[in-house]
Amino acid sequence: MSRIIGLISGKGGVGKSTTAINLASALQNLGKTSIVVDGNLDTPNVGILLGSPVVDFHLHHVLKGRKGIGGAVYLHDSGLEFVPAGLGVMEMKGLNYAKLGRELKKLDHDYVLVDGPAGLGHDVKELVKAC
Repeated sequence: MSRIIGLISGKGGVGKSTTAINLASALQNLGKTSIVVDGNLDTPNVGILLGSPVVDFHLHHVLKGRKGIGGAVYLHDSGLEFVPAGLGVMEMKGLNYAKLGRELKKLDHDYVLVDGPAGLGHDVKELVKAC
């Protein structure tokens, strides 16, 4: 069973994305399986930071029911696995935030690190529930 950890803050620009990626890398170096999920659905950064800003399938597709989360997992050259979020404004329509927790539980890793959005809005509350 995975341990799901949300990295959240009421303020943006404090290093949530960087911490999620570096923590996943450190866990991997310790022999643990880990994955970073970009739960920041408004302004995602994980895919950008890992050199994959545009991908065929991403977390927005998962939350719209188009694909299971396993189809949105990507592998960085370093061996780090991640699930990016979509960058387009139109991607925000029709998201089922409540689906996030069920999808995260499908990931078979020791640690699932979810990079959250800034603030304390509805999306952050759903992410906390999911974790």
